[in-house]
Amino acid sequence: MELQFLGHAGWLATNKNFKALFDPWFNPQGCFFNEWFPFPNNAHLFTPELCCDLDFIYISHPHEDHFDKWFLNHIKKTVPIFIPNFRDKTLLHDLQELGFKTIVEFDDDDAAIVKGILVKIIKLEGYLESDSCILLDDDCSKILNLNDCHIAFSKLKRVIGDVDVLLLQCSNAIWFPCCYEYSEEKMAEHGKNKRQNILNRALKYAKTLNAKKVIPNAGPPIFRSPQHDRWNYSRRDISNPFGLMQDSVKYFHQEGIDASLVIPGSTISLNNNEIVVNSNTEEVANIYDDVDAYTTEYLKEIRSRNIEPPVVSEQELISVVPKFIKHIEKMFKISLFYVEKIKFPVLFDFQDRGRILVDFPKKTISEYVNQPYNYSFTFDPALVAQLFRNKTIDFETYFLSCNFSCKRSPDIYTEALFTLLKHFDIKRFATSERIYGERQSSFEETFEKTHEGKTYKIQKYCPHMFADLEEVGYFDDENNFCCPLHGWKFDCKTGECQNKNNFRLLIENIT
Repeated sequence: MELQFLGHAGWLATNKNFKALFDPWFNPQGCFFNEWFPFPNNAHLFTPELCCDLDFIYISHPHEDHFDKWFLNHIKKTVPIFIPNFRDKTLLHDLQELGFKTIVEFDDDDAAIVKGILVKIIKLEGYLESDSCILLDDDCSKILNLNDCHIAFSKLKRVIGDVDVLLLQCSNAIWFPCCYEYSEEKMAEHGKNKRQNILNRALKYAKTLNAKKVIPNAGPPIFRSPQHDRWNYSRRDISNPFGLMQDSVKYFHQEGIDASLVIPGSTISLNNNEIVVNSNTEEVANIYDDVDAYTTEYLKEIRSRNIEPPVVSEQELISVVPKFIKHIEKMFKISLFYVEKIKFPVLFDFQDRGRILVDFPKKTISEYVNQPYNYSFTFDPALVAQLFRNKTIDFETYFLSCNFSCKRSPDIYTEALFTLLKHFDIKRFATSERIYGERQSSFEETFEKTHEGKTYKIQKYCPHMFADLEEVGYFDDENNFCCPLHGWKFDCKTGECQNKNNFRLLIENIT
């Protein structure tokens, strides 16, 4: 079996008679409002040959850097598409609208044999996010493409076991802390923590799965707008959350893990227990010996492209605030959980189109006239108007563009607020709340663990992404109980989260 890296999270998997694509992304207009582009450049790999004779294409989740409609429009609609069986059917319906005839939805227990290769898709579907990963097993080697999916370590170990090659994200794809109004010192502190946390998680995956070879991929993006050049450059600075794949490889080597750097076009060959990575050494040097110089030339090419934003009519701009209010009012009526969990007023500033204050505790919406608030967002009304053109309205698409600003006082992350905005259309909002409600019973499960002569009763599942703490949780040197999935630490005496002030873990000393 052979893998070819297509850039970002894209891969081509082949053997003598098998050919499949994973998350190919080539759109020359970028994604997330034309802001993200693959780094390094992968445009040269988009060829007619790439699109021919495919056994299937795997799409991990609906984000535009994985679900590239531009590319898929170049594919014959008879090619099977493999996706996870999400309860939220956005991805399925979008693929149907593109005209694909065969769309196969996988549950965790499902498997397909495609020309002698076992294919499994393992999904992560929570109230906050949905994602998946794919396993290929040809009886000689196992390849897990984890991309940027954050499945619980214990579930992967149980379902998949050990792997030969692990493809996974080691650089952030997030708007925090980049879009927050922080001091330089605070921005650097948060950026450093984000950078280290994702590396820690990637290391935990590699060790849990006993990966023989680890390949960092699925980021970082390069941003088109000059206002984001701070993040395009200084990539090796430990406070930049968008780390380079080369630096991730160095980190793995320091931790005793066999990892390799790939660039678009690199291949990984698996044969008789031998794993060989082949890259164009001259091109690797061109990219990484002076990465800022490469970035400058690449940005010059991106910014020279004829990328015109969609025309937004005056009527659409006039309608932005009324539509936003209408959605919030519907959520006030139907919400079982999220609205009640937002304990403060939030200011939404649509610039010249108006400012509104949403008081979640009182369930009121009013024009902003200097009322107190704890959170604020400043949005570009033209971009929000484009969001409202879609059947499924997901502010995460906008957030990932990093073309907004936010501030909060106190500086406390509120998951319910972002979950609400990520599922802003009512159907997806209701689905998310149902999943949240079903998960609540898991908070009652506990286990016992001994540390330094004391026995603790501890909540079994992390209150964030429900990692099984009985299997992966650990005590650190500062008397915190930690979840390695996102690096959250809980005080053993109080249960308070040291990272996110609104979260608590049930933990009790019972000796």
